[in-house]
Amino acid sequence: MITRVQRIQTKLAKDEALIIFGGANRFYFTGFSSSAGTVLITGEKAYFLIDFRYFEKAKQTVKSAEVLLCNKLYFQINELLKKHSIKTVFFETQTLSFSSFIGLCKNLEGAEISKDSTMQNYITNLRSIKENLLFPINGQANIMAICCGRNCAASSMMVLLLMPMTK
Repeated sequence: MITRVQRIQTKLAKDEALIIFGGANRFYFTGFSSSAGTVLITGEKAYFLIDFRYFEKAKQTVKSAEVLLCNKLYFQINELLKKHSIKTVFFETQTLSFSSFIGLCKNLEGAEISKDSTMQNYITNLRSIKENLLFPINGQANIMAICCGRNCAASSMMVLLLMPMTK
């Protein structure tokens, strides 16, 4: 089964990357809820940069990206962009604040920041697809969340079903 990160990777050229700052999209792509963190997806690999408060838990939880301890965000992002020879960076055009956008423009080195909303439109379309998510509870049962809205984590259109565990 193709993962959410892999779906994004199919839309990126080898020299392109996507940076995700927004909490809802971070959760969507990593399955990890936090008040901080940044996801960087290249055509080859995904990274979740997270601060010390969440680092250990994120390492245990996140399977879709390599979890890195974030000490100097833009320095680390620039190093990863160089490592993967990234020339163009996409970002969330709907959720990034203007001040964060200015910070991105000032601090990113060696890559063009695309103002094209194509990637944002793709993320929005991905998130509108209904998915079944299983969450184990004490090894006895699963909660199945059927996400019906654009923001599954905060959606009032979520259906929860208690299901017995199958072996």
